[in-house]
Amino acid sequence: YLAAFNGGTEVARTTIRIIIPPTCGDGNVDAGEECDDRNTDDTDACPTTCQNAACGDGFIWAGTEECDDGNTYNGDGCSSTCQVQTC
Repeated sequence: YLAAFNGGTEVARTTIRIIIPPTCGDGNVDAGEECDDRNTDDTDACPTTCQNAACGDGFIWAGTEECDDGNTYNGDGCSSTCQVQTC
């Protein structure tokens, strides 16, 4: 709060609130976010996009995906299930 004084006597008091807009990475799941784990690890279940990790998102989810080329097309080296394609 902010106080005003006149000769050592408080004459007014005002409460000031600082509002910080919600952001991805603040640890709170806000509108438009599916997850928010407050870290910068793009290889876990919640990358820095605050959308649940999924095949085709461009991030390799450790222990779940072998590759992730940002799409779900077969025949380009990384399958639609994010597994490395071989001949």
